[in-house]
Order: sequence, then structure tokens, then C-alpha cells
Amino acid sequence: MGENSVNAHVGRRLRQARIARGISLQELARTIDVSYQQLSKFERGENRVSASALFRLSRALDVELRFFFEGLEPEAPSPSPRADADLHLVIGRVDNPAVRARLVDLVRTLEVTRF
Repeated sequence: MGENSVNAHVGRRLRQARIARGISLQELARTIDVSYQQLSKFERGENRVSASALFRLSRALDVELRFFFEGLEPEAPSPSPRADADLHLVIGRVDNPAVRARLVDLVRTLEVTRF
């Protein structure tokens, strides 16, 4: 999940908490000392929420900081070219063709499942 996706997710969670508490955009903006336009941009994911603003928001909305991030899926690390080359070398060193073929099948299966 890219940076923009995280900003959009945090913004959605912010809006969800604000509406659930019946707080207007203007009222919350005044409480955390930002303009309502800025708060609106936070909610739409157009601007990144700073750590200090996120802290003030969590206090104003009476939610834990983790609330804003709940539901985000961790991003799977992409394999590095070095790891690919290392894997290729290791599998290439296996003398038994049947075992080598099974290792390739295993790697392909792991790539599809991405556990």
C-alpha cells in the first residue's frame, strides 16, 4: 500500500470518527488549531497528517492513535534483485534435476500465495 493509500485510509478513518461523534468539520478544525480547509484535505487524503496533528486529533476524537491505521494491510516487501540472483544460484547448485524442479515449483507456489 503506497503512501497516498495510507493518507487516504487515515483520512477516511478521521472522517468516520468525526461523524460518529457528531462533530462538524469547523468545530474539529478549531479544536486542533488548523483551518477547516486543511482538515478537509486530511479527510480526503490530499494532505498528509503530521504526527502532532494526528495526536491532537486522537485526543479531540477520543480515539487511540492506532484507530487511524486499523484495517491497513502491511505491504509485502518486494524481492530484491540480489535475493533473486542468490536464489537462482542456490537452486542451480542442486545436482538432482527432480529436486531442482521441485524447488522451482515450491518457489512459484510461495510467490502466488505471498504469505
